[in-house]
Amino acid sequence: MTYTHQTKVGIIGGGPAGSVTSLFLSKHKIPHILVDRKQFPRDKVCGESFDGRVVHILNELSPSYLNEMEEKGIIVKSWKYSVSTAKDSVDIDFPTHNTPRILTQRLHFDNYLIQEAKKSPYAQIIEGEYINETVYTDNHIILKSKNIAIQAEIGIVAAGAFSKLSQHKGLDDDIYLIERTYYKNIPSIGNKVEIYFLRKPIKGYLYVCPAGGELFNVSLYTHKKEFKKQKQKMSVSLQDALNVYPEVKKRIEQAEVVVKPKGTYISFREKKINSIAGNRLINVGSSAFSINTITGAGVGNAMTMAKIISEEIATHQNDVDFVEKVSQNYETRASKKLKSLVKTSIALNFFMNNMKLFEPFLGALSKTKSFQRAMHQSNLVSNVTNFKYHIKNFYYTYFQKKEG
Repeated sequence: MTYTHQTKVGIIGGGPAGSVTSLFLSKHKIPHILVDRKQFPRDKVCGESFDGRVVHILNELSPSYLNEMEEKGIIVKSWKYSVSTAKDSVDIDFPTHNTPRILTQRLHFDNYLIQEAKKSPYAQIIEGEYINETVYTDNHIILKSKNIAIQAEIGIVAAGAFSKLSQHKGLDDDIYLIERTYYKNIPSIGNKVEIYFLRKPIKGYLYVCPAGGELFNVSLYTHKKEFKKQKQKMSVSLQDALNVYPEVKKRIEQAEVVVKPKGTYISFREKKINSIAGNRLINVGSSAFSINTITGAGVGNAMTMAKIISEEIATHQNDVDFVEKVSQNYETRASKKLKSLVKTSIALNFFMNNMKLFEPFLGALSKTKSFQRAMHQSNLVSNVTNFKYHIKNFYYTYFQKKEG
């Protein structure tokens, strides 16, 4: 039997993109329904290190969120970062007055947000329903699963890059595989995010960082074509990768696996933001575009887009041309806000796929004053491919004692 719900806004997906859209809509007192195919809490491999935008957006929603999550051990704040290759290592200590990076387990982080969303009288949260069909009428979109149909004026797709509703094109030719496990009793290095680039046993990178509580996130990222060369399970490649760097091997030997390795996949092949997927259907988060996970910017992007779409809905909710204005303004604002991150992701993809070209210069570059200064800038990620930004940084480093 199919049940029909009516609402102003229908949201598909309860991860950070969907739940934050819900939380902002509730702040604007806009009725909406959020549907997720899973029951919460549910695990999510990948995207467990966030950039500083997440801090600012959560504080805008409620100043209590971050404090509560930190007290409960859901999140860890970090100002330390390191990148290592076979030949050299770069350590970056960000000033503690900078906004911290957030480290977490998505199982708990996502569940916290969805439970907060449920508290609102403006939100209806439906779990365990898979929206796999859309039907358009003159004035509405119908979001359908096996058991329910939601009639909405506008639909928000926050179900990930591989949801068929996101209408991504050309994702299958640049897939990265991820294998993640959690350890406990790994000696901590000041809540540092550690990235180790690999040539052998598999080309890719190893990711090690705290994950809240007593746990450490240990993950392997590699391209699908590299995985096929190995002819072995990703879990085996992960164990082999832990033996490449002596310092990692030593720390892991003292630790204990508490969660079996679990895998997923993601596409990094994005040349633009595909914000609008249909007349009344709008993409948010990785449904709009995927970014290289080494940036830690995926969830920040998702929350930024959630804030923008909710603001546009609130601004134009009573307009006759509500859908058109929301769609056009959202696409313009999201593209402008995030276009530099799309370029950054493209640049990082090239860097990762051609590490042997950059490896000889990494150590020397990291010791220059201009590099160290750039690493301490809070807006670096969004300006990686901005040539003027780096020229200005070089000038301030060597020719100007004080910035005006």
